[in-house]
Parts: sequence; structure tokens; C-alpha cells
Amino acid sequence: MSATISTSLFSKYFDDAPVLSVPGRSHAVDVLYTEESVDDYVRATAEAILRIHGGCGEGDVLAFLPGQEEIEECLEIVKSGLEKMENEGGRDVKLKETVTTTSDSIQVRVDNLRI
Repeated sequence: MSATISTSLFSKYFDDAPVLSVPGRSHAVDVLYTEESVDDYVRATAEAILRIHGGCGEGDVLAFLPGQEEIEECLEIVKSGLEKMENEGGRDVKLKETVTTTSDSIQVRVDNLRI
């Protein structure tokens, strides 16, 4: 089931389309939160990514940000920090940016769905 959508509403909207459920995870996931509010959440996200990268072994970091502008800003900060780490003998990193958008008209229709 999705953490971000009501599958029953989604199914009903698409003429009672079947809903598939795939239980379990194929890998362990650690969820980290800040203990206090931050003024610049984009910079704080980038700094957290760099701390995790510098202090952990193998693995991946997944960060969610609200929009494309914030994602691009965060990537620039991370790239700058990684260049410094690589100059100090840090390991290679692959950055992947994923941006999804929903048109306003679709978002309004989805927000207004009610059973």
C-alpha cells in the first residue's frame, strides 16, 4: 500500500482497478529526523547527507524535498561538499535527482475525491 495515497479512492477513481500489495522490504531502512527546527532545511538536508556519507559504510541516502528548486539547491550544496571530501580521499558517490510533478488540475481533482 502507498504511504501517500488512499488506494481504495485511487482504485474507485479508475473504475475499481485492482490494487496490488507487495509486503515487506528488501533491505533495512533507517529513518532520521532533526531533533530541532532549522531555519534553512535545504542546507540542513545537504549537511545531513554529507554527514551520513562521511560516517557510514556502504549504503544509500534518500532525501525528500518539496520541490525542484529545493532539490537542485540541495544537490549543489552536496556536490560542493563531496568535492572537498574527494580531495581528502573520500569514496565515489553517484547523485540521482528525481523530480515528479502533478498538474494543478489533476491535483485539485485528486484532492477533491471523496467517497
